[in-house]
Amino acid sequence: MKRFISSKISIQILLVVMFSFVTTMALVFKLLGGLLRGYILHYHSEHVDAVLVTIFHIIITMAGMITFIGIFYFMTNKKIKYIKHISEKVKEIATGNIGYTIEVKGNDEIAELCNSINTMSLELKEKFDQERENEKIKNDLITNVSHDLRTPLTSIIGYLELIKDHKFQDEKSMDEYSISAYNTSIKMKKLINQLFEYTKLCSIDFQLNKESVDLSLLINQIVGEYTPIFEKNELRIEEKTEDTELIVNIDIDQFMRVLDNLLSNALKYAHKYSTVVVEAYKLENKVKIIVKNKGDYIPEDEINKIFDRLYRIDKSRQDSLESSGIGLSIAKRIIDLHGGTIWANCENDNIWINILI
Repeated sequence: MKRFISSKISIQILLVVMFSFVTTMALVFKLLGGLLRGYILHYHSEHVDAVLVTIFHIIITMAGMITFIGIFYFMTNKKIKYIKHISEKVKEIATGNIGYTIEVKGNDEIAELCNSINTMSLELKEKFDQERENEKIKNDLITNVSHDLRTPLTSIIGYLELIKDHKFQDEKSMDEYSISAYNTSIKMKKLINQLFEYTKLCSIDFQLNKESVDLSLLINQIVGEYTPIFEKNELRIEEKTEDTELIVNIDIDQFMRVLDNLLSNALKYAHKYSTVVVEAYKLENKVKIIVKNKGDYIPEDEINKIFDRLYRIDKSRQDSLESSGIGLSIAKRIIDLHGGTIWANCENDNIWINILI
């Protein structure tokens, strides 16, 4: 069947040639019969016979050739025009009109060629648009992070200048300046690392290393790691997972980074003495994860902007390093790469971050 389909054009050409030949022969025999009948009725001599036979041969040959060419051209002209049309459109795509598609006619190899060209054109457009979007993301991110780094960098320089110029009252003041400069520089380093991480995730060449794993084990691990940190900050963390295995196909390192960023965010913005709940359960053929905490109300029209790299969760905070939303942007990018979805809900002081994967 496949060999038959792959020979559609060959069969069409063969049928055109056969039809042209049969039609030509029918016309030739009809013409020849008419000439012979006329000759028999009006002329008949050996000399005339030889001359007429030669003339007949010439006439028949010319008539046959002209008829064959005419029929063949008439029947193939439509295909030739279509091939020229395809050639013109391919040149148009080659000159930069990426994403342009050609109208597909018929169901033969030429139609398959058009489908292949259309697929290629759309894939090129998708890749081009993705690269352009990634470039815009990088530029916006660099601009935003540069702005975030300016204030703390000025602060560090100020502290170091005070120490350099000995403008401190005592050793205790100098230690305070040194500690403040050090802590701010650590935050800057963290933000810069996040910038590089996000840039890497946005690269078109980035690949996930997926493997099957029980998600409840990962959640149990990271909740255990964060429990003493939460307690130190007068918060509680609680895990709620099903007894059954929650098998998912994920990049473990990247997904742990998602959970880490979500819990870091909850640690930063949850109300004191409240409980952060990490929940996971099966939902049809997927797994849903919820990180829930009590925090300041976020309006409905802004709640899902928290995943935007330029959005600040708490605009009143003066510490631009602490309020930068790049951690949640990284989480969203990783979930997107896994083909999952991440979104947020807020009701009064209850905030949920949901993941479906």
